Parts: sequence; structure tokens; C-alpha cells
Amino acid sequence: MAHRGGGFDKIIPKYILQYMQTTVMFKTDKKLKEAAQSIATRMGIPFSTIMNEYMREFVKKQEITFRTFAKADDREWEEVHRRLQRMSR
Repeated sequence: MAHRGGGFDKIIPKYILQYMQTTVMFKTDKKLKEAAQSIATRMGIPFSTIMNEYMREFVKKQEITFRTFAKADDREWEEVHRRLQRMSR
């Protein structure tokens, strides 16, 4: 039963509150988060749905693809490659 003062039950549908059992918190760039939320809103998709889908794919495939539009120097790429190799062990 929804309480009259407003709160999560007015913002988040009950089925989501029943289905989801945990909260994920992590630090990210503020502008990046705002841009992602804005795109999700324009698409009519809750931002949490997008993040959950990315996590499902990560667990299912056990891989991640990084894309970049800027060319980093070779030393930077070598360091990223080493870190990713250590993480995959």
C-alpha cells in the first residue's frame, strides 16, 4: 500500500522493488553519468535497465569490449593491456 507522503513507491514501480535485491554504487564522471541518463530518458528506458543489461551481458559472455575514438600513445595502450591481463587471471 502506498503512503500518501510520496516516496519510492510513487517513483519506482513495486515490481522493480520486489525484483531487485541490491544496490550497486560506484564512482563515475558526473558529466558522463548525466549524459547517459539523458540519453536513456530520451529513449524512454530507465537508466538502471541499461546498467542491468550491461551487467547481464558481462556475466554471460565474461568479456568486455573497450572502444575509443582517440588514439592513445603506445605506452598507454601497453599499460592498459597489462592491467587487463592481470585482471583476467
